[in-house]
Amino acid sequence: MGDDRRIVRPGKRAGRTIALWLAALLFAAAFLGCTGNQYTEDEKAAAGEKGRKMMQEWLERELPGAELLSAEPYIFHNPGLAPYKLTELVSGTFRKDGQEQAYWLNTSSGEVWLEQSRETMEELEKLCSECAAEALGFHSGDYRYESESGGVYFDIGVRDRPLMLLPAGFVLSGKTLEEFLHAPNERPALHVSLCYSVPDEVSLAGFTLADIRRVLDEYGLEGSVCLDNGSESLSMNAGKVRYERWGFLDLPDFRVWAAVTERSEKADPETGEITAETLELDAQRDLAVERTAEGWKTTFPGGYFFARVYAYDDSPLLEQTLVWRAEGESQSDGDRSLYWKETDLGWALTFSDREEPCSLSEEYLIAVKNG
Repeated sequence: MGDDRRIVRPGKRAGRTIALWLAALLFAAAFLGCTGNQYTEDEKAAAGEKGRKMMQEWLERELPGAELLSAEPYIFHNPGLAPYKLTELVSGTFRKDGQEQAYWLNTSSGEVWLEQSRETMEELEKLCSECAAEALGFHSGDYRYESESGGVYFDIGVRDRPLMLLPAGFVLSGKTLEEFLHAPNERPALHVSLCYSVPDEVSLAGFTLADIRRVLDEYGLEGSVCLDNGSESLSMNAGKVRYERWGFLDLPDFRVWAAVTERSEKADPETGEITAETLELDAQRDLAVERTAEGWKTTFPGGYFFARVYAYDDSPLLEQTLVWRAEGESQSDGDRSLYWKETDLGWALTFSDREEPCSLSEEYLIAVKNG
């Protein structure tokens, strides 16, 4: 009996081995199906030849005398376990009157796009920002536009970066950018990411989903618009509006800066029905900060929310050395040092290593450093 207990029966061992091999084969098959090229070199060559022929015909029709220099099919790839896919886009350059011009061609629709200078796209971005601000009820001097890289572009399906492109038909028409922007029915939607700062006295609470839809539709835009006045923030796109009002929540030992009111409007993508939700945060109900022997332990009974720590004026905490310590850990080299930084809102508890204000967390304590 004793020897039998030490025997591994051949059937079970073989079964385990087969199962492991099958699992490995299935994983390999899944991996190979998700990676590598999802096209042949012949298909890639055919796509390039098709693009070259179509672009040559376009040049002969629209820009007689231009010389086609290159035509390369665009391969789409998302990082990670994703395949390389052959698309219907072709890019390259042509030469006209001694000047080289980069282009993109959609071989399915025949659309041609011409790359532009950064200055041209920045001018178009400025025009978009002015038009959107005016449509929202702001006038020159009432806001500051916060320009962002890639703030305005056409999305033609290129993952690498928002390309600085304009439709070739417009570029060759001789029309101005103002005329281009004010003719939304004659072009594809222009993708935007527009952010504004407005004075403190300008309330953002009244903006609705209908407002941003009207603004985007009026100028043929897609994307988002964000507003901030220091104590209120608003992010809007065609499907959702999110409003936050920030303020101080007073606690016994310190105060926290948090979004005390949150309101959202969301449109159902299928029915178009709009639903609204408002949340009011309360320190007594939604936040529990316990003073312990080590420091301050935090829990969020109603779910986590963002709350940055500030000292009261003349608080004795301003004289103490505080650290950021993982819950359950003792004092160690893993503690991150904190310091009090004077800001427009008061003395903010700030990480020493990255100049970022410290927020309450259930996973970390704000602890008093010993010694």
